[in-house]
Amino acid sequence: VTAMIAMIVSSCEMIENTTESYSVVEFLKVRDDRAICQTAAIGNPPKWNPYADVFVDEAKRRKLTCGIKADKNNGTSVKSRYAYLNAAAVCYYATANGKWEKKAEFSDYVAEAKRRGLKCNASGETKFKTSSDTTYDIAVIIANSNYKKLGKGIPNVKPAYTDGENIKQYFTKSLGIREGNTIYLKDATGTQMTSVFGSKE
Repeated sequence: VTAMIAMIVSSCEMIENTTESYSVVEFLKVRDDRAICQTAAIGNPPKWNPYADVFVDEAKRRKLTCGIKADKNNGTSVKSRYAYLNAAAVCYYATANGKWEKKAEFSDYVAEAKRRGLKCNASGETKFKTSSDTTYDIAVIIANSNYKKLGKGIPNVKPAYTDGENIKQYFTKSLGIREGNTIYLKDATGTQMTSVFGSKE
């Protein structure tokens, strides 16, 4: 059995809570360098967090390294937000009818494909094969957008639903995972997660 789990997160534009709304710039301004780096860098050794663009940008604006060593090849260790996707997935979203996708919402995928040097059949590259339907593969997609309910200062992730739908389409159409074998949760609560996956007990 193959299980695939996609957590959909991205940058935010507005911090919201029950009593006020304020810009990301204002939110970041009151954070000290340590707080910025705690979100901007992940892993050991540390690397830029591909899911926290606004914090990474703020760290760089402050000229913070956050313990990250520069990449000798290009002077930076910035990792694309879509680096977790394989070539087939990137090309699936980056093209339409054998040509580069023109819709704005897919521009990041086109940029990622070109960054990797993928032709994605837009220039005659061999098409990626689509796997056949199987009753054994399972996909779990969790697209959480509404974080306001978790407390003050927690940003909402507006693009999460769109990204979740895109990943779902890729799993079913490109990887061949049956619709009935796809678990798709929006704004999943702890109770929902337990009902789907169970608990330690």
